[in-house]
Amino acid sequence: FIKVYVDLLIMQDTTSSNQISFDSLQTIVFNKYDITAKDYEHTIAYYNSSPKKWEDFFDKATDYVEKLKQEAVN
Repeated sequence: FIKVYVDLLIMQDTTSSNQISFDSLQTIVFNKYDITAKDYEHTIAYYNSSPKKWEDFFDKATDYVEKLKQEAVN
């Protein structure tokens, strides 16, 4: 889920809203990771069940983004 979430953020930040809708971005990312919108919604509901889950998630997501930055530099 971290990769899905980060990819969505990156695509949203790097794509002009005039070029492609968020729904289209979701479709692209969901297809890449072979998940459905329902899978995504269930995962969001899981994390919404506890602030601690989101805290742990964002710590891991931040680590993943830092790893991507390092790979881009190298």
